[in-house]
Amino acid sequence: MGSKTTSALCLFVAVLVGLATHASGEIRLTIKKVTSIRPTHDGRYFGRASLQVLANGVWVMTYVHSDHHWKDPGGQIEVMFSGDEGRTWAPPNTYLDGKPVSGLPSAASPKESPHDPVEPYIYLAPNGDLVIAAMDAVFPPGQGEPRLGHGGMWITVSSDDGRTWNKWSKVAFRGVPGGGCGDLTQDSFLDGNTIYATSRLSDWRQNQPGKLLSAEWFYPGKTLPALLKSTDNGRTWEFVSCCDSERDWDRTGDSETGIERVGETELVVVIRGGFKAELPWLTRSRDMGKTWTKAVRISSTVKSWKRARIYTFKHLKHLSRVETIPEWWNDSTLIGTGVHQVTASTRNVGLWYSEDKGETWSAPLDLDATTQDAGYGDVRMRKNGDLVVVSYHGAHDQASIKQYVVGIETDDGP
Repeated sequence: MGSKTTSALCLFVAVLVGLATHASGEIRLTIKKVTSIRPTHDGRYFGRASLQVLANGVWVMTYVHSDHHWKDPGGQIEVMFSGDEGRTWAPPNTYLDGKPVSGLPSAASPKESPHDPVEPYIYLAPNGDLVIAAMDAVFPPGQGEPRLGHGGMWITVSSDDGRTWNKWSKVAFRGVPGGGCGDLTQDSFLDGNTIYATSRLSDWRQNQPGKLLSAEWFYPGKTLPALLKSTDNGRTWEFVSCCDSERDWDRTGDSETGIERVGETELVVVIRGGFKAELPWLTRSRDMGKTWTKAVRISSTVKSWKRARIYTFKHLKHLSRVETIPEWWNDSTLIGTGVHQVTASTRNVGLWYSEDKGETWSAPLDLDATTQDAGYGDVRMRKNGDLVVVSYHGAHDQASIKQYVVGIETDDGP
């Protein structure tokens, strides 16, 4: 595949993105270091990383280990830990003290279903629990494309900072149109004791006798972005709204979404543009998700952005334990990562920023060499101000978890 060779060319290479006006001067992002922290081997796919930072400063990353980007036979969920802001990582499924983690690696619903998890997402619940959510995938006979149904969303919970994980349990959903369940592996934020998360809902209009519940099936090109919430630390979830005033089933192809709070009651959502290299969409709520504006295309500057995860600059500081900022949403600067779909068949790991609450965005900073598959990941910040992106890079059937350290500079310094 040559992915290791080409990505090696990116190591320690400084790449400068275009300049933008900033309240304190011009912003410059520079790639400082690229490393493989879970290298591929024996045709294995490691991908779809998600990050949290504990109160004690320990970084916790989860990802899927399988045979393929979406077909995922033999898939299982794994975790890794870092005690120095990602400078070094303990071996997979091993705590910082060298002891094996209990309960992971494992597949979602191992005794309930013969199928395997597509991807995980890790929540840090209001009560301090770590909650990993994973989709239990079901692939119908002859269904070779990533149009998947699923056997529900499942969670495993740790109450001791990730050392032990309980048995997977199926998530209960309330109020989802058409019945069934949503998807809890997109993006989220906390508001007091409430977790808000974006989700994909399938086309419940296609529910027919003899078929799976339509809200548990992602029909080709038929999903809507939705907002869900949990008030019991991620155990059960309630439908809030569709993040699209027009409910346009035919617009996106696959409603992967990134969400961030950018005001007292203002939310912004970036929606995947489709299965190829389409521009993403953006919608906004000014009443904490009760109603939404019409989804509009983001300007062509941003190019094709998929599986966005977005944060205000202050929120990154807050989540990363760099600085305690109770009202982190009072910030107009956003940082986002995800897939930069370069062509219909090639991708890169991208990093974007906005200085006007998401109205306009920078061009993507490509963090690696263009390849077949890359980009589902997350971002946090070190105390020295560097951004740390964890993602994956490789091919559909073989990929590594990689880490990208990106420096931020303005006219006033780092």
